[in-house]
Amino acid sequence: MKKFYTLFLGIVMLSLQSKSQCPQTLQASSNGFCAIATWATPPSPLPASITITSTVYSLVSGNGTVAVPAVYKSGGGNGACNASQSGFTGAIKISTGSVCFYSNGLLGSEITLPIKLVNFGYKEVTNGTIEFHWETGSEENMEAFEIQTSTDGITYITAATVAANNRASKYTYTLNTLAGGNIFLRLKMVENTGKAINSNILQYNSNKDDRSVLRPTISNSTVVLYSKNNTQAQTVATLYNTQGQSLKKINILSGATMIDISDLNQGMYILKLASGEALRFVKQ
Repeated sequence: MKKFYTLFLGIVMLSLQSKSQCPQTLQASSNGFCAIATWATPPSPLPASITITSTVYSLVSGNGTVAVPAVYKSGGGNGACNASQSGFTGAIKISTGSVCFYSNGLLGSEITLPIKLVNFGYKEVTNGTIEFHWETGSEENMEAFEIQTSTDGITYITAATVAANNRASKYTYTLNTLAGGNIFLRLKMVENTGKAINSNILQYNSNKDDRSVLRPTISNSTVVLYSKNNTQAQTVATLYNTQGQSLKKINILSGATMIDISDLNQGMYILKLASGEALRFVKQ
């Protein structure tokens, strides 16, 4: 058994942030030096700063209306601001810390597609490799699903694309060689018209702490030993029952070692490592 994270969703009319935090519409343009933003109903107060594709812009003037656009500057460089706003597609981070996602100027919660996403999740196959699972209750006129990753939760790249079946389906896709550290993950659902909406965001961290870790701690078939920096590689661990009896020796491999426990009776067991660490798990 591996780590498994699942996010259950209703019909895809996803609210990625509350309406009180994220304005419903956004027209914006930027050139790396400054950004201009307008809203159909400007928020009050205006965001003191916004982040567009990892560049932070601070408010300098304007009230956010079409007549008096809000002007934001990045704090460096020179040049004229582009006054031609268009429907913004992407993410901005407002001063409260909320991240707001837009497609053609509309907040994510205002975009609907002819699809029902029942669940979206993943399980860790090995350190840095995860297997995605998602299920749809219905699909119509859909083109594809894009698995997207991000290191900052704002700027995403498409790591894989899976064609849509256009019927209620279960999907699986394995993504290899994820970068270390905290990774944000989402599913982008694309209609054949080009309109798209994103799922809520999951997180994955391939780094383990300095201690060795067993996952899961309750299982009926296998457990996996993770060891940071391969500190237990090429050593031998011993499996004990709660009476202190030695049951078997286990050769520890590099990175992650899967241990078959299907032959054990139900109860608690202790895996003692060469380092002296004692890790407990329960066989169901």
